[in-house]
Amino acid sequence: MFPESDKYINSFKLLEKEKFINYSDDIELIFVELPKFTKNINQVESIQDRWIYFIKNAGSLEFQPKNWNAEFDTAFTTINEANLSVKELEIQHKRKEFIYIRKSSIELATQSGIEKGMQSGIEKGEKNKALEIAKNLIAQNIENSIIIISTGLSEEEIQELR
Repeated sequence: MFPESDKYINSFKLLEKEKFINYSDDIELIFVELPKFTKNINQVESIQDRWIYFIKNAGSLEFQPKNWNAEFDTAFTTINEANLSVKELEIQHKRKEFIYIRKSSIELATQSGIEKGMQSGIEKGEKNKALEIAKNLIAQNIENSIIIISTGLSEEEIQELR
């Protein structure tokens, strides 16, 4: 089942003791013999070997290898926090909370700015369209009162266009 790792991974299925009937195909016990896992960091290639290496060396790892997947981020964070005192852990959590709040504030401000910009653009577009309509109506010698009703522009704005 584990061809390249047959030296350190063993798989067992449950068997009924008296009649030697398989207990269930749903249950399989897999044992990883960590002392037999002898690969160093440069020899680790598969995701299975990465996890085994991580479990075996978690207490002594000083950095996360660059080519390892993102799912290891949480695992490395956990082992790093396990070595901290209660006070250090509290400081780290406060720092993470502070960073989260700052990022959220920036995202909210950015989103708010985008929404305000969009609203401003819509308003300018509507105003430009009203001015364009008013110019067309003025060109056809339509009365100001009808232009005001049609465009929503003020009497002064229409006078400026004439």
